[in-house]
Amino acid sequence: MIRFLKILAMWIWWPFRRGAARPLFIYAHPRSGSSLLMHILADSPKIAGYGEYFIKYHSKLDYRLAEFDIRRKSGKLFKAVDYVANQVNHQSVTPNFGLVTHYTSCIFLFRQAHPTLSSMLELSDAKGMPMTPDDVANNYSVRLHDMMKQALVLSEDKKFALTYEQLVDSPEAVLEALTAFLRLEEPLKTDYKTKGFTGKWGDISQHISKGVIVQTDSPLRNLDTSLLEYCNKNYQQALTHLKPYTAHVQG
Repeated sequence: MIRFLKILAMWIWWPFRRGAARPLFIYAHPRSGSSLLMHILADSPKIAGYGEYFIKYHSKLDYRLAEFDIRRKSGKLFKAVDYVANQVNHQSVTPNFGLVTHYTSCIFLFRQAHPTLSSMLELSDAKGMPMTPDDVANNYSVRLHDMMKQALVLSEDKKFALTYEQLVDSPEAVLEALTAFLRLEEPLKTDYKTKGFTGKWGDISQHISKGVIVQTDSPLRNLDTSLLEYCNKNYQQALTHLKPYTAHVQG
């Protein structure tokens, strides 16, 4: 019933929307910094974003529903925007592989293995849903391969890759390149305003509420050496196949 009402409202609104907004996915894995990047993107007047918007993109209709709801929640329902952004950290959100390839631009964001696995374990404990090291290692590795598979079939003008470490270590340079990729008139900034979704979905730490990119000092878990080697190998493969921002510059 709720979906039916949203579809009805969307079709009423559709002729009056402003801007031929393109879908933009932060195509990432959990604990990669996707919430931070979403806050930065959503501050742009030309980008509508509202954290992790959970919808399964099965069809073109789902893209339109997502655009309507994300623009509504972000206060940009009747504003001219170029992109409607969503954090996509799980493959279940995008079951239709070809649909993503056809409609969507993707910012691939990934993070080094050890801090990612440690952060995933910390978060699962904090939420009272503890995961094992094997669980998080499998989640991380499978997602990296999903990202590589999707990037392989996207044209160069529809993909941009960066690592979490690049975002926090060289934010000005990375955001300048990302601004150019998205062809935004106003540059993306390293500071941002907190949103209605801040601290509710994705990153629930106090860091995200500071409104600026900060270096974190989260503790690293003591993990099995073979597990880390496996995940580090997958991370190195991602560096090779996704070709993050600095690789383009150096190449």
